[in-house]
Amino acid sequence: MLSKSCHIAIGITEGGDREIIGFMIQNEESDDTWSIFFEYLKERGLKGTELIISDAHKGLVS
Repeated sequence: MLSKSCHIAIGITEGGDREIIGFMIQNEESDDTWSIFFEYLKERGLKGTELIISDAHKGLVS
């Protein structure tokens, strides 16, 4: 069995619906993999982020 990390971003529309706006499977969860994921979201057009909720992983808190 292999251990992987799944990075997922969920957005909420103006109508209140939740939508997956991006996901990425990585070999680990780290500062670098979160940076890659956020760059991927920006390339897809994400802007104006108002709130990020995390599980307090060091890669997200830093």
